[in-house]
Amino acid sequence: MKTITILLLIASVALNVCFFAGCRSLHDAVYGNLCMYGATPPATDSGKSELVRIAGLLGIKTSGKSASDLSSDIRYKLDRSIDVPNAYDAKAFDEMKQRLNPKQEEKIQEYQRFISDLQGKRVIVIEPEQ
Repeated sequence: MKTITILLLIASVALNVCFFAGCRSLHDAVYGNLCMYGATPPATDSGKSELVRIAGLLGIKTSGKSASDLSSDIRYKLDRSIDVPNAYDAKAFDEMKQRLNPKQEEKIQEYQRFISDLQGKRVIVIEPEQ
C-alpha cells in the first residue's frame, strides 16, 4: 500500500512539474493547442508598419529608419510640452464683453469655451512643414 501511495505521489509531482515547466507534449495532449512556453510567435512586420503609420500622421520622415528609431522619434514628438493658454477669469471676461460688439463677443466666447475645454488635457500640436 505504501509503495502505491509513493508511486502516485511521485507521478503527481512529476505531472505538476510538467505543467509548470510548460512541457509541450503534455500541454498539447491536455489542451490540444500549442503551448505558450514552447511556441515562438510568428514574425510579423505589423509593429513597424504601425509605427510608420503613426509617424506619418505626426509628420515624421520614415524612410530608412528602424522601428527603434521611429519609436524614439514619435516619443520625442509626443513628449514635448505644450503650454495651454489660460482662460480669462470671470471679471476680465465680463469687462471685455462690455467693450466688444456682438460679433466680437461671440468670437471671444467661442475662444473662452475652447480654452476652458483644453485645461488639464494633453495637447499634441502638429506643425505643417514649410
